[in-house]
Amino acid sequence: MKTIFDSCEPRTEVLKGELREEIFAARLKDVIEDKADPVYQDPATFFDNTYPTEGLKLLLDEVLGRLTGVKAANNAIIRLETAFGGGKTHNLIGLYHAANGYASGPSFVDAALIPTHGTVRVVGVVGSDLQPRDGLDHPSIHSGHRGDATTYTLWGELAYQLSGDPLRAVADHLLSALRANGHKATDLARAAGSETPFYLDELTGLRLALILLAVKPLARHDRIEAIGQGVQAMGDEEAYYWFSKCSAGSDALRAQRALRILLAGE
Repeated sequence: MKTIFDSCEPRTEVLKGELREEIFAARLKDVIEDKADPVYQDPATFFDNTYPTEGLKLLLDEVLGRLTGVKAANNAIIRLETAFGGGKTHNLIGLYHAANGYASGPSFVDAALIPTHGTVRVVGVVGSDLQPRDGLDHPSIHSGHRGDATTYTLWGELAYQLSGDPLRAVADHLLSALRANGHKATDLARAAGSETPFYLDELTGLRLALILLAVKPLARHDRIEAIGQGVQAMGDEEAYYWFSKCSAGSDALRAQRALRILLAGE
C-alpha cells in the first residue's frame, strides 16, 4: 500500500509555504461584510475548494428550491445540527453565495435553482455578535457615518439589513411599546401566523400608531427619527389631538403631512 506521501499531492499553496492557518477560521459575518479571505469571499474560489457533502447539497436544494419557487413545498425554516467543527458555517457561506445569485453556481446544484442576482435579499446575523446592552453601530444609509444607526435586538438587526435604518427606527419604537407593556421581542416570533393580538395600554398604542401613520411614506432616517422623538415628547393631550386628526376623516392625509412638516420639516 502506498503511503499518503506517495498517493497525495499537496496543493500549490502548501508547497509554496503560503498556507495560512487563519483561513480555516471561517466567519459568516466577514463574508457578509465583504472582508473575508478570498477563499471564502470569492464564490468561484470557495466552491472550487468545497467538497459537496450530502448535507451541503441537501441544504442548497431545500433553501434554493423554496426561494426560486421551483420546489415551493420545501421547508421554509431549517435548523442545522452538527457537532462542533461539523461545517455549519461553511455550509451557510455556500448558501449565502448561491442565494445571492452566483452566476456560475456550484456544479453540484441544478442551475434552475440558482436565483437571478439581485432578486433575493439575503441577510445574516451571528447571534454571539449581538449587543443587547450597548447596541451594534452601523453606518447610516444616508450619512455613511458609523454610529448613526444602532441596533439592539435581533429584530432591529434584521430590519437594518433588510431595509436599512428607516425600518430599524420604526422597529425600535415597536419593540419599546411591547416592552412597556410586559411583552418580549421573542413573543413576536412565537406569535408568527397567529391572530392573537398584543395588548398595549391606550396611550402607548396611540403614540405608536401616530408614529406609524406619520412615517409611512418616508425613507429618510433623520426625518423618521425626528418624528418618532417628537411624538414621544408630546404631552398626552397633544398626542390625542394629533391622533384624532391623523387617523380618521377626509383630512387625515393632510393632517399626517402637517404633522411631518411640524416635527421633521419638508
